Amino acid sequence: MVCAESRKGQLTDQVADHLFGTDCPMRMALSPNGKSIVFAMSEGIKRLDQDTKGRVPKFFEIQGDLADKLSSIKGEVKALAFHPSGSHLAVGCASGELRVYEWPSLKVKFQLSGDKKLSDAVRDLDFSPQLPATASGPALPAGRVLGLTVDDGTCELWDWERGVVLVRLAPGKLRQRMERAISMSSDRRTTVQQLPRGIERVQLSKLRFARDGTGDLLTLLNSPVCGASVARWGGAAALGLGAADAPELPVLASCRKVCDPPATCFDASRDGTLLAFGTSEGGVVVTTSVGCVPVRKVLKGHMVFTTGIVFSADSRSVVSTSADASALVTTVGPAALKQAVRLENGRKLSVGRVLLVVLLLLAVVAKVLLQAWREAKRRGVAVDVAEYVLALFGRSLGKDEL
Repeated sequence: MVCAESRKGQLTDQVADHLFGTDCPMRMALSPNGKSIVFAMSEGIKRLDQDTKGRVPKFFEIQGDLADKLSSIKGEVKALAFHPSGSHLAVGCASGELRVYEWPSLKVKFQLSGDKKLSDAVRDLDFSPQLPATASGPALPAGRVLGLTVDDGTCELWDWERGVVLVRLAPGKLRQRMERAISMSSDRRTTVQQLPRGIERVQLSKLRFARDGTGDLLTLLNSPVCGASVARWGGAAALGLGAADAPELPVLASCRKVCDPPATCFDASRDGTLLAFGTSEGGVVVTTSVGCVPVRKVLKGHMVFTTGIVFSADSRSVVSTSADASALVTTVGPAALKQAVRLENGRKLSVGRVLLVVLLLLAVVAKVLLQAWREAKRRGVAVDVAEYVLALFGRSLGKDEL
């Protein structure tokens, strides 16, 4: 592992390192307090504690009982995620096994193994954030829902403390002519959600809970024919509350394309305003969170596909890594962000104007229908209303033209 500093959008030379030997870690997760780094190895996990008091950070391997407990975790680890409070660590394996450990004691608090394990390897994990109380619902504690994606292209949300699956999202099958649909199922209900035109044959690759206070779920949809898109599912963090107004299934609030090539990694900023994507062609794309308006695009930031991407703590820069052993810092300037927000607000105004025009047209049609009905009633004869509508509509147009 190599450690460098980010200064004014540039990475410095190496300031510290740690040697793992022949077993190279493939993924890592930093604890919320910033004191520990957990690495996913080909066989289990490793933990390093860091001391950042001096000018150069120092890394220490765990010794004693905790080291023995770490070594007892077996299997190839594919995904890691810390609880927002740092009290638990979720570990997903290539075998389909999933465990949530108390941190740092490593006591197992939830697991899917044996005949209960997932259908395929775990691809991504994320805990829901804390949500404030609103007029429509109570405050929700952080980490209540654990979201995951699996290599077969599906996504599941779990109330892991109760051991209950809340919803399962699965892409439609091509042979069933559902290539532009997502099926949603819970223990009580199953429904099909149609995707917008041009977004089809997707796989649910990655996921993040929105950090903007909505509790929405953001899923990365990858397709071999239409690239990468992001779907926003409303009410995901409030599933399974048992309240009368609690949603039974999430609602597809939006689905927007973000880049032409498939995206290999995905992250949401801590302040909830931005999303970042790494592409299969080594690119980096930063968009707004709600409208997915582009803020920054680096088409060839790396020589080969991007393997990881993460926002800085202040949400104003993105660090991406690649299989070519390179790392890149992409800054988000205030001018670019302001311009993207302006475009996003312009989209909202455009939608509002379209709705206003539609409402005006409906009002005109209703007036014409009422006039046709009154005319037929005055004559007291059975008349084809459709003919009167056409005739009166033509008269109205003629009068307007005059």
